[in-house]
Amino acid sequence: SIESIESIESIESIESIESIETKFYLINDEEISIHIEGELDSSDFLILDEENIESIIIGTHVTSIAINTIDVMANLKSVYISNNVTYIGTYSICYNPILTTLVIGNSVKVIHDYAFKGNDLLKTITFNKGTKIIFSEECFYKENNLLMTVDVYYSDEDYKSGFLDNYINYPVNYIKF
Repeated sequence: SIESIESIESIESIESIESIETKFYLINDEEISIHIEGELDSSDFLILDEENIESIIIGTHVTSIAINTIDVMANLKSVYISNNVTYIGTYSICYNPILTTLVIGNSVKVIHDYAFKGNDLLKTITFNKGTKIIFSEECFYKENNLLMTVDVYYSDEDYKSGFLDNYINYPVNYIKF
């Protein structure tokens, strides 16, 4: 249910909520599942009113997220990227005014320039255990709320504290799991 998704501030493994289908949870508590394979692109969910999307679980058949796919969604609070996504494109999940939770699957290899830029209310970023990511320029930059601390959950086996410092422009509280 949507309540259980909203209550997840951070999780050690996305497997507990991972789905074959890409799921969109709407503000009216409706759940829409769409079968998407390969690259996720905004044209994959044109049937939905983006203003009504509250949470997205990217399905296990998705391997990459295209430029400007999940952007400027007024009610989007959380995005969960499956363990099969390997590439997150430029500006792919950006300028979502109330996005607070981002969970990144362990197969992501590249996060491109400005991929998560302008998600100014982001509170938690979770990197699943086993991630080895190449970060690109300003991939986590905010435009406002630059003093708001973001909790970054990570495995000490994968990263050391401070690993995002060159790609982020706000204070981070690094939390090992």
